[in-house]
Amino acid sequence: MPVGTLFIQQVVAGLASGALYALLALAVVLVFRVSRVANFAQGEMAMISTFVAYLLMERTGMPLLLALFGDLLFAGVLGFILYFAIARSMSAGDPLNVTISTLGLQIALNAAALSVWGETQPFPFPAIVSVSPVRVGSFLISQLHLAIIAAVLLAALGLFLFFRYTMAGLAARAVALDRTVAALMGIPVERVIAQSWILGSVLGALAGAMFAPLTFLSSFMMQGFLLKAFSVAILGGMTSWPGVVVGGLLFGVVENVVSGYVSNVWQPAISYITIILVLLLRPAGLFSTLYRGRV
Repeated sequence: MPVGTLFIQQVVAGLASGALYALLALAVVLVFRVSRVANFAQGEMAMISTFVAYLLMERTGMPLLLALFGDLLFAGVLGFILYFAIARSMSAGDPLNVTISTLGLQIALNAAALSVWGETQPFPFPAIVSVSPVRVGSFLISQLHLAIIAAVLLAALGLFLFFRYTMAGLAARAVALDRTVAALMGIPVERVIAQSWILGSVLGALAGAMFAPLTFLSSFMMQGFLLKAFSVAILGGMTSWPGVVVGGLLFGVVENVVSGYVSNVWQPAISYITIILVLLLRPAGLFSTLYRGRV
């Protein structure tokens, strides 16, 4: 295979991976912007929701599309429950306390998954489109990779339109800027924050359902994925929607090219290197400005 063709295919595969990282990062950034909580349980919530879709298909014979709808519905309910169980009960305190509590939630959800589905057995998860490649000129590109990139870009566009042109989105932006002023303007702050947790959970479940066909469905599938999503969120800026998408695509391409042309050994280290370099050189991220709060 010509070197140029191989490079283009590496880049496309990297864009697909980066798009998935960006989707989970959007869920993280959404919750962080509105509630100032970094939800470290986002990956495990996505994993549990994806297992729900798997059970719906295996136990009831439900078609994939209907099972995915059930997956997203369950994810929304799960986000609502966890918000009221953890975030709302601590809303009057320091957001750092809630962030730490999400670490405990991550461990609890993973333990629950291990007790039900086990540690070592991976489960195959079907893709919504064929995984066979299609020829585009002289290149062979996976249909699944193209579908992932298109789906994530559409999801990001939908999120942008939601926050720009809907009343619920404008309310969420107001709460993100200043909760006190938003409450004085009559915005139901607690309901808006709950909505951000619900929407973040749905976005995470969508990422999990698209990631599972690329590997296998397992209790540990989202742990490394979540670290990369946080790397993307920091790279793009924890308050910038376009930055997260661009940062995710860039991160995926770099990761895939380094893995293909240098060594697979470096692939796990890229997330840590990215976080360290961005925090040292540009703490606000490449596409955002530094957040300052009053004390």
